[in-house]
Amino acid sequence: MISLKQYAITLALTKKLRENDSWCGETHLQKSMFFLESLGNSSLGYNFILYKHGPYSFDFHDHLDELKTLGFIDLEYIPPYGPRYKVTGRGEGLIQEQQIDSDPLNDMIKATATCLAPKKVKELEQLGTALLVWKEDQTAPSEARAQRLTILKPHITPEDATKATQEFETILPCFQQHSCHA
Repeated sequence: MISLKQYAITLALTKKLRENDSWCGETHLQKSMFFLESLGNSSLGYNFILYKHGPYSFDFHDHLDELKTLGFIDLEYIPPYGPRYKVTGRGEGLIQEQQIDSDPLNDMIKATATCLAPKKVKELEQLGTALLVWKEDQTAPSEARAQRLTILKPHITPEDATKATQEFETILPCFQQHSCHA
């Protein structure tokens, strides 16, 4: 069962992504939550698997639907693009009620939003998959991880896999220090 704290964390992440000029569609939220859960030293209980466009959690997808049903988030439709999420007034109230601004995870939420908000969907897929590969074997050399990325996602070129692996290595210390600068 999802707790009010988990709802508030997702809402705070959504809000921070929007503040950092993210489109904030489901892909941005999925990949950002994957980074937050993987590197934030806090298990939020989402099971991520490798899916069509990188790491994806069906549990988190359902969580977003619950947030919509409860009136904590809403979808904005701006043709010709897909929908994007925004926090409602009710959601803002839950963020305050759960005191997310003073939660130790708040710095990681900010770092995640700062690092990932400007990324396009293709970049998020590649970075998310690079993180997934890194989690499989953190001691593997970057060349081996880039090669593994192309095995998992054959449509990603070796050059793009190398670039994503290198970029992941560049931003990893930011996540570990909970302080990313765009």
